[in-house]
Amino acid sequence: MGYNFVMNIWNLFGVIMWILAIAIVYFLIRGIRIRRLKLEIISQEKGIKQFTMIRDFIDFVIIFVLLISLTLFTFFTPPDLSDHENIKVTYSFDTLILEPGEPSYYVKARLSTGKKPIQYFTYWTAGAKQETDSWHASISDGKDPINIAGKQYKWPTKEIEKYETTSEKAFVATMLARYKNNFWNGLKLKAGGVADEYHLIRVPASSFVKISRPK
Repeated sequence: MGYNFVMNIWNLFGVIMWILAIAIVYFLIRGIRIRRLKLEIISQEKGIKQFTMIRDFIDFVIIFVLLISLTLFTFFTPPDLSDHENIKVTYSFDTLILEPGEPSYYVKARLSTGKKPIQYFTYWTAGAKQETDSWHASISDGKDPINIAGKQYKWPTKEIEKYETTSEKAFVATMLARYKNNFWNGLKLKAGGVADEYHLIRVPASSFVKISRPK
């Protein structure tokens, strides 16, 4: 999942943290500039120059470490779905229906081209058209309802087995992970946001998938 910001009161903690960080950076840069101006105006002594250069270097290191650390913490911390204190994982199931106008298919798979080709999936549930891509979904048509790609997530096996029977192996299982509303997630500006989402699209056989290849 890409980064997404949700308007949430808990995320104000993260906003305040960034405001304080920017203020610290501003005053550090301002201090560097003032010291350099004073050095040019007041003195040209070698010892003072060296002290100023060392002080400026330390301030630049502080600025660099502060901004890099905050950026990594806020935008590049991968979600840990096993962290139940900060992430809530829910599962939902929908029975697939045959596509209107093309009653032989449950799913349409459109292939793309490029250095990193991606697949786009279209399917129908309870009369509603759903669309997703291979970053967030995969099609399972084998004996095991949970395919290799889907095994990276934990699934409620009893529910899977139930839908295997009741839907005649035509259903979609959705895993949705959300960041909980708490102080820690608020600091990362992620409280209430989606941490990860995955759709396991189950079909009885590959013949129920219509593949559209690029021309």
